[in-house]
Amino acid sequence: MPTLRDKDKPSIFLLEPISREKENAKQYTKSEDALSAYAALVDAIYPVVQTRTLQANTLDQLEAAFRSSHKLVRQTAGDYLVILTHYFGDALDRFKKIANDSKAAIRLRAIQSQFRYTVPEPFLTELLKRSLSDSSEQVRSFAASRCGQFKRTDLVELLQQQAASETSQTVLRDLSFAVEEMQRS
Repeated sequence: MPTLRDKDKPSIFLLEPISREKENAKQYTKSEDALSAYAALVDAIYPVVQTRTLQANTLDQLEAAFRSSHKLVRQTAGDYLVILTHYFGDALDRFKKIANDSKAAIRLRAIQSQFRYTVPEPFLTELLKRSLSDSSEQVRSFAASRCGQFKRTDLVELLQQQAASETSQTVLRDLSFAVEEMQRS
């Protein structure tokens, strides 16, 4: 089974043969478009895992998948991109670019992708801080939730400062909940 794994880093495990990895997506979607996009994503990631090298066109393919309208494709691409940030500086640079996208939906995906895996520090802290003051209400709300989930007590003061100036009731609720969640820990 092709695996990208180093001690103290998140791993990517792929099924063999490559066709089996592609077929695995059928248990999550019946959409032919999504299956085709997923197959292209697998074609992009397989050589990285096998050779432990990353090509610029691979990052282009992963970014395109991250921008997909298909949830399975974009979430899987997000996981792969986040994991690759631990192995390749170019992947971290690309993720930083994506996290600063002009489209709020893409910035939201960047913060949402910090779930099972996270980008390495210090960029994770930078991403959370920036997302807490994003122009998008959804991004701010999700960033507050992630701070709470990650028990980021180092950011409590920032969460409280954001709450003092927050105009959205939804974000204010999420900021308050995140602070309460950390204070209970």
